[in-house]
Amino acid sequence: MQSDAAPEDTRLVRPGIRVYLSSALARHWYVISIALSIAGLIGLASAVAVPFASAIEIGGDEHFEVTKAMLWERGYPLYERVWNDQPPLHTAMLMILFQCFGADIIVARFLAAGFGILLLLGCFILVKERHGILAAYAATFCLLTAPGVLRLSIAAMLELPGIATALWALWPLQQWRKTGRNYWLAMSAVLAAIALQIKLTAAVLIPALGVEVLILTLGMCKGKWHKYAIGNLMFWATTMAIAFLSIGIAFGVDYIQALESHFSIDSLEASGAQQHVFSHRVLLGHKEAIWGAGVGLLGFAFRRDWHRLAFPIVLLFTAGIVHTLHQPYWGYYYLHFALPIAWLLGYGIAELYQFAWSKRNSLFSFPFFALGTVIVGSILITLLIADGVSRLTKEVQRIRALPRIENDPIVAKMKEHGESTKWVFAQATIYPFHARLSVIPELGVLPAKRFWSHQFSNRRVWEIVRKYEPEQILLRGLPSQMKDYLEKNYILVHQTEGDKPIRLYVSKRICNQ
Repeated sequence: MQSDAAPEDTRLVRPGIRVYLSSALARHWYVISIALSIAGLIGLASAVAVPFASAIEIGGDEHFEVTKAMLWERGYPLYERVWNDQPPLHTAMLMILFQCFGADIIVARFLAAGFGILLLLGCFILVKERHGILAAYAATFCLLTAPGVLRLSIAAMLELPGIATALWALWPLQQWRKTGRNYWLAMSAVLAAIALQIKLTAAVLIPALGVEVLILTLGMCKGKWHKYAIGNLMFWATTMAIAFLSIGIAFGVDYIQALESHFSIDSLEASGAQQHVFSHRVLLGHKEAIWGAGVGLLGFAFRRDWHRLAFPIVLLFTAGIVHTLHQPYWGYYYLHFALPIAWLLGYGIAELYQFAWSKRNSLFSFPFFALGTVIVGSILITLLIADGVSRLTKEVQRIRALPRIENDPIVAKMKEHGESTKWVFAQATIYPFHARLSVIPELGVLPAKRFWSHQFSNRRVWEIVRKYEPEQILLRGLPSQMKDYLEKNYILVHQTEGDKPIRLYVSKRICNQ
């Protein structure tokens, strides 16, 4: 009797355990997904923890952003004293953080990392909402491992914060579709305006967001669709414009500096700008994602899934047109392509497995189609993991190999004479920033486009230098027009090695003290 009862009890218990586990996973999949994502981010943070705090410069434009914020925090306002061709919102956030925690590079990079997490989390949530958990994981991993994205996620630069904020403007639109409440539509417009006030290149997402408003209107009201669509789009665009202008007025933005730098004939036709032209070959550095996005586009062609795929397709199309027609193209602009490509890859992989699952009861009728989609999906996932991890590893190695603040002789020399220094003129302003020294406000931001647009000239630079008589001067190279002035008034205290040495000059009047 006992030997017969035991197997019966076992058979009753085991299915119950399976059902319980399946039910628990089904109920808590979202929490588990977020926990795994956070664990991955913590692992990446640990991998780059040391250079995150001590690398001299991770991103190529970090010196501009931290210099603007430090000067503003010290009382020199943007646009009036500190030249700025970008919107003020990110600089304002950074300036407030500097006031609270001190002007330190780690503060700026923590802000950057916050926006980096915001971008990845936005990608995960938005793709999961439309295409499921598998698509969300694939798209988010693809975006994280895209060329340059990890570096942008921890560098104190404007590009990623603007794109991340604009991406989140899509989330209120999805809530608007569910509830029909217009305050969600207004919230989306305000987020889009905030993104534009972080960096104007966030405008690359505006057409995709506008198309999303039109398509969601079609799904919400069948009758008189055109009337409601135009009305909703006008409401969204007007709210965005009002929010954008309000922020600009509050901060006293000088849009002329931005327009002349980016869109004047002189800037567009400058030889330097012509050397930085977009080439479709940049996509070859992200091959596995291109294959996956191609599968996603094929799936779209068969299903005509505009309701779920309008946003990434319009964004990809917009980025291609903008960067083909407008120069210069900088490497970090690849983020404009990486986001829609990652979205399409996630969709493509999910659709392959969804197709195979839908044919699970017809495998004998369609064995090659169902099995073929599983094989293609598995190959894409394998390529995504293999190439992505390899690229991410190399990127982490490059970041860890960057020069460190504590080992840099220039920063040490500048600090040595810091107590006697009121002003520094530096072409690479990241060094005086690390030394906690103020650069000449009018010369704190000297990008190439300021010269391309003829808003400034080298002659004007040296006129201002002579006016301020800075105690320290840091130069790449030795300008011939300043050679006599430097030899008469300054002492060369340090020079780096290489073809383009960096020279640090200190005024004779403080050296002789």
